[in-house]
Amino acid sequence: MSSKQQIINYVTRWKEKKIINSYQKDLILQDIESETPTNSFFKIIATIGSLFIGLGIILVIASNWENLPKILKLILILLMPTSFLGCGYYLTSILQEYKKIGDSFILLGTLLIGASISLLGQLYNLDGSVSGLLMWWFILTISITFLFKYKTLSAVTISLFYLTIFYFIADNYRIWSSEDLLIQVFTIVPAILIILSYTLRQSIKTNYEIIQKMFELISLKVLFFTLLFGTIDNDLCLFGESLISEIVQNIMFLSTVFYVMWFSNKKYYTILRNSTFFWLGAYMIIKFFSWFVDLMDSGISFILFGIFLLLLVYGYIKGTKYLDSLKQEIKKETINNYEKEIKIKKNE
Repeated sequence: MSSKQQIINYVTRWKEKKIINSYQKDLILQDIESETPTNSFFKIIATIGSLFIGLGIILVIASNWENLPKILKLILILLMPTSFLGCGYYLTSILQEYKKIGDSFILLGTLLIGASISLLGQLYNLDGSVSGLLMWWFILTISITFLFKYKTLSAVTISLFYLTIFYFIADNYRIWSSEDLLIQVFTIVPAILIILSYTLRQSIKTNYEIIQKMFELISLKVLFFTLLFGTIDNDLCLFGESLISEIVQNIMFLSTVFYVMWFSNKKYYTILRNSTFFWLGAYMIIKFFSWFVDLMDSGISFILFGIFLLLLVYGYIKGTKYLDSLKQEIKKETINNYEKEIKIKKNE
């Protein structure tokens, strides 16, 4: 039975037991239906369609760019993002029936901001760095993200944030030891952002939870990647190149993965929990090849690797089944306790 069908069964049972009323049941089922694969598919189609439109407009303008007067170039630069953002706002907020198309236009308008900043610099011969372009792109995009509260837009914004940091350090490599600083920054900044965002989300209820969750998810992926990279090459360890630092790096990575696995299971974040298996599997595969590389010529390493992959899949199946059954037991216990409380209140 799928997770969706389980939720529908729970909702139906709650309605029969008068835990919720008919109106609440309909709202819950409508919300479930809004997240069906069909809707997701058409969101993707709308996004691809808008991207093709944007690419076509850019190519048309680029092919005639040299022949256009300067004032017209400036108008086109300003109109490219604002026109799509305006159309997106109209379709999303006013004509809500076309929200999927509106969301795709908003995403396209945000992406065109970067193109407009680049063309503006070229038009006025501004000697800007990549980090400067990304910084202004991020500043303009984050305001749009909080205005529309669009999940994909949140992913673009937080990605621009980390790209800005990366290129800023890379552009100033003469001032800093960029390799060491990159490792330190891309370990500390994501960790701080995750903790701050989650703490604020738990303490202060706002309408920006979807944005905060996306910021946390992308930051967590950056943190995992940085820690994993440090376990591959001891030159990229957070605390230096010593053997102790390498051991600490491996402990940090595994501790982070297992903590997130435990936390996501506790909070019923199934997708997040499943993603931790990917990072754990990647770590084990990398370590396997580093340990058995000398056996490559004999073919033994391939046999061992095949057995390892099968065992990994077996462990994943058993582990997820156990965690899912544990989660179902907790759900049942919670529902039973809630029903008991309802009965006690009715008897009183």
